[in-house]
Amino acid sequence: MLDTLARYILKRTTLRFLLLFAVFMGVLVGGQVALLLGRGVPPEACLPMIQAMSLLSVPIALPVSLATAILVVLGGMVQDGEFRALAASGVSHRRVLVRLVPLILGAMLLCGLLTHVVMPMGIADMRANKGKLLQTAIASRVAEGEPMVDHKGMSVWVGSADGPRLQDVRALLKRGDEQIALYAPEAQWVLADQGVHLECRNVQMMVRHPGKHLMTMDTERYAYLFDSELAKREKINPDALSTTEVLALTRALPKPDESHAVYNNARLTLHFRFFLPLSLIAFGLLAMGLGLAFGTDQNLPGVIIIVVIVAAVVYPTFGYVKNNTSKPQIDPSFILYPPAVLVALIGGWLAWRPERARETLAKPLLWLASRRAGRA
Repeated sequence: MLDTLARYILKRTTLRFLLLFAVFMGVLVGGQVALLLGRGVPPEACLPMIQAMSLLSVPIALPVSLATAILVVLGGMVQDGEFRALAASGVSHRRVLVRLVPLILGAMLLCGLLTHVVMPMGIADMRANKGKLLQTAIASRVAEGEPMVDHKGMSVWVGSADGPRLQDVRALLKRGDEQIALYAPEAQWVLADQGVHLECRNVQMMVRHPGKHLMTMDTERYAYLFDSELAKREKINPDALSTTEVLALTRALPKPDESHAVYNNARLTLHFRFFLPLSLIAFGLLAMGLGLAFGTDQNLPGVIIIVVIVAAVVYPTFGYVKNNTSKPQIDPSFILYPPAVLVALIGGWLAWRPERARETLAKPLLWLASRRAGRA
């Protein structure tokens, strides 16, 4: 049975967590919808994707929301003098923190389920609908008279689009100083081993070399390599696989002459799925320490503090892996876990003796202030 103090702490923290969770979910899902709208996808086409976006966002929103809720609730109790009242009654702040342990453990179990089951489902759902969204975006651009493609020196205008099939295709390609103007009565997108091609038929082409000559030609077929990496990425995407399948990918070491992209992404995916639930311990301890030592009862400062810390812990690992994913890399766990351990230690230190920690952290500021006063 929960005592009165436990019920009070858990109720306040849970209510604040639910509020912040709803806000974070709205921000994350809304941001993904905005990206799709920016790429030309009509609003009505985004509606079927909201479920997949929500599944993808839940495991991310949960840790940030919980840590922020703990920080804000404990900070509010500090500002309202509740900890002083409890201390006068013989209840230390550590007994208050212990009451939050069941909430953190429950959130860890839920986050583990979401990370290992729900997140892969959301990513797989989004990948499955990616082609439909692209076709819808193309059809929307065509209807508005905008270029269907304006990418990598290639601009394409289309008279009409029906799925992967295009009609009345006009294109302008630039390769260095060379310019190619192309017209084809029909074309289609083709996914081959080398990548994504725009395959045009019965083509009329004009090639211009500045200062040299102008050449016209007719050809039955012309294929433009639009994206050489997309086909490889779509074949094996560890983010959308089950944890068992991802683990199997991490055990299949690539040969020296093979790309390490799948292997590196699989290791990152595997570590992140286990790291996210465990990170609740580190972020929870830090939230407790910050709330006790530098209490704030305002949502916005708490959100900013937690989001910045989470980004500082997680982003370097993703940046390292994603920036050169095809090359051999060290295990991402060596970058991912040490900052989280450091955060947990700092949070534990702040939470254990918040008054002494506050005094210790204030000493450099007091020293600087005394130096300035002496110079004046």
